[in-house]
Amino acid sequence: MTAAVTVLTILAAVPAVGFVVTYARVRWWRSLVGRGVMIQAAGLMLLVGMGVLRVFFGTDYAWREALLLVVYTAISVGLWAMFLALLSVRHDQRERLLRDGITKPKP
Repeated sequence: MTAAVTVLTILAAVPAVGFVVTYARVRWWRSLVGRGVMIQAAGLMLLVGMGVLRVFFGTDYAWREALLLVVYTAISVGLWAMFLALLSVRHDQRERLLRDGITKPKP
């Protein structure tokens, strides 16, 4: 089982890094969704990176605790940005439907 986890961890690192590097080339900072996706992807990349560090160095390496804090902060901020963007889009959609008379306000 340990060998399979090691292989999967290393295999996950390639698309994690690839996504962040590729997405960095688009204007992700222009929208809340874009920022949320980038922050989340970077957090996931760092989390997978910590898994790779664990494969080679175990759990006792410099800056591990600080890196954990950064990783979980990035993931949390990214998730909140995505959630708020979803709520905003749903609100805007509901407002458009109300304005166009397609739906009635809830009592």
